Amino acid sequence: MASSSAYGPSRHAGACLLARVSALYYLDGCTQADIAQRLRLSRPKVSRLLRAARESGIARIVVSPPQGVLVTLETELETRFALREVRIVPSSIGESPESARRQLGAAAADDLARSARAGHTIALAGTDLVAAMIDAVRPMVASRVSVVQGAGWERAQASQRSLMNLVVDLARRIGGSAVVLPVPSLVESEEVRRDLESDPQIQAALGALDALDTLYTEIGSPLPDGVPADDSRAAMGHIAHRHFDHRGHMLGKAVDGPVVGLTVDQLRRARHVVALAQGPARAPVIAAAMQTQLVGTLITDEPTARAIAALPLPREDDVNE
Repeated sequence: MASSSAYGPSRHAGACLLARVSALYYLDGCTQADIAQRLRLSRPKVSRLLRAARESGIARIVVSPPQGVLVTLETELETRFALREVRIVPSSIGESPESARRQLGAAAADDLARSARAGHTIALAGTDLVAAMIDAVRPMVASRVSVVQGAGWERAQASQRSLMNLVVDLARRIGGSAVVLPVPSLVESEEVRRDLESDPQIQAALGALDALDTLYTEIGSPLPDGVPADDSRAAMGHIAHRHFDHRGHMLGKAVDGPVVGLTVDQLRRARHVVALAQGPARAPVIAAAMQTQLVGTLITDEPTARAIAALPLPREDDVNE
């Protein structure tokens, strides 16, 4: 009985100490060193008490995201596709696609500001969404950063700004150097591709992609010419002109054609691949791209993210096929 009585007050005193240390640290803003001096404890002891307070439930940390931050949906997509990060731009009622594109570009520009380091190599592959990112980039000095064109130019240029121009523009804004590919992304034959890649300037540009730190890319969806829609090789979409099917399997040269630009191996070696995607109707294409395991970060808008989350999970036979 005496043992139980002695234990009770001791346990209460311990809980009181945990509560007091927690209040000083989390509510009053005291540092661990301040608390150690004030309560005549060692700093490691304060650290252990704070950990014990969290584990026992005396101190509970509650994260209250600001309105418009879609943490639950982001986490759901990160888990589903094994991504490092998903960034979802919240939407407003009646918001135009152009406005959403600007916000998406701003989110990508934030990623660039966080990740760019001296000596890094950054590649671009895309048009409109990549342009929105560059427009949102604040001038900065990123010494010894190379901005590389990840694929050649398009024969049918839909955007007013070519990828080459975007590469030069970003390099100027961040004080880096531009490395361009002054050739088409898709050429007539493998022989033509090999001849082009023997040029020293082209060799240097493609070689810069071997040690790629970051790629900002859009997810393309056009079906390659000559491949019927019901063909088993039919492409769901492409990343830098490297095509994948609905399961995220890369389809290879037979579907890609003679591409001048990033190879699949270079994509796999890149440390940080960021996909920019917009459009709920394109949700199946984006989901398939996430299954390639080439992408680490997805930046998209809220309607698109919700459309992706609403897609059925792949069947086991699809995954293992």
